[in-house]
Amino acid sequence: MRSHLDRLAGSAGFKPNFAHERVPPRLAPEIETTCFRIAQEALTNIARHAQASEVWITLAGTEEELRMEVRDNGRGFDVAAARLGATAGKSMAC
Repeated sequence: MRSHLDRLAGSAGFKPNFAHERVPPRLAPEIETTCFRIAQEALTNIARHAQASEVWITLAGTEEELRMEVRDNGRGFDVAAARLGATAGKSMAC
């Protein structure tokens, strides 16, 4: 996940920040894959839409529980307008 964050940061032009706390060296394969795919999609959306200058990924947890946070300092979007557009069959893209 860290190497993907660093690679995307280089091409998208944002500063990457990665932190982890109490995460076991290996997790169940399905958990590792799911977390990576969620982070991958979030980072892709940030790179395409947010115009962020900085992105943070934080992992924390134990073997029984994992918490992942992906955040950025980019521009947001109007949630109400996006929901309204989605109910009208439009894309959620900004």
